[in-house]
Amino acid sequence: MIALVPLKGFRNGKSRLSSVLEEEERARLACWMMERVLRSLGESRSVERSVLISKDEEARSAAQALGVETFVEESDNLNGALREAIASVIGGDGDRETLEGGARMVLIIPADLPLLRSQDVNAMAALCEETAPCVVAAPSQREEGTNALLLRPADSMAPAFGPDSFNRHCAAAEAQGALLKVYRSPGLGLDIDLPEDLEALRRALDPKARQALSALLSPGPVASP
Repeated sequence: MIALVPLKGFRNGKSRLSSVLEEEERARLACWMMERVLRSLGESRSVERSVLISKDEEARSAAQALGVETFVEESDNLNGALREAIASVIGGDGDRETLEGGARMVLIIPADLPLLRSQDVNAMAALCEETAPCVVAAPSQREEGTNALLLRPADSMAPAFGPDSFNRHCAAAEAQGALLKVYRSPGLGLDIDLPEDLEALRRALDPKARQALSALLSPGPVASP
């Protein structure tokens, strides 16, 4: 399975946290979350390759330092970027031999899921072991957004992230005749968009990680975690 991790950038995202975090603090948070996601993917036995999708050079450099591949999209929107990346990892032609050779399954997972565990990734992959077309969707805690989307085969349907994407992904999977499964877990439910999400994250972290996050968000220069 190939994991695709889209990221707008460290300094041009998470604007809804501006009431509690300055720009530099939001950038540090974005980097910290991305690194946690990439490490969890790297620890998963189900993931053969992880690819960060981003135009942000700083983000790509941080991902490459962790040994993660990067992809620069041409599209100006998330779904277009994902379509480009999927076409790239399956060789562009979508033939069955290519899909079975390495990209028979693609996991799309955002970079702002700091509670993600490798067990979550393995569990999603295990739900989609059948040879028939299969889609596994993990909803956000508000049951609106999609916090992870697994596709088998990789081009079985077009990603449709955005408002109410969870319901739209489920409807699209059923329309395509794919086997639809839903996976819920605390590790995949909490994406960090609002101040209350950040507070929920603090409560959920273990003491060591909570201390690291507090240091990260303190004023002044902080080394990358």
